[in-house]
Amino acid sequence: MEARLDERLARILLNATTQAARELCVLPPLLKEHSSGELSQQLSLETARAIADIHLNIQKPIYDLFPGLKSEFEENVERYGMAC
Repeated sequence: MEARLDERLARILLNATTQAARELCVLPPLLKEHSSGELSQQLSLETARAIADIHLNIQKPIYDLFPGLKSEFEENVERYGMAC
């Protein structure tokens, strides 16, 4: 059975993944300010990779399926400073 995704569920996924990425974005500056060394740099890099994975593996396929949601997201960011 093929799984399908409707636009309302796609919006929920986009909102949740945007919020997750937004929360992850605060970690590298926090690490830079309060720690140092190789582990700190590795954690910052892995955080950046996690954010990229969210975009490439979850958000991009949704935007490919529902192109109008990408423009809606961009318009919301431009108008309100956030997508959700």
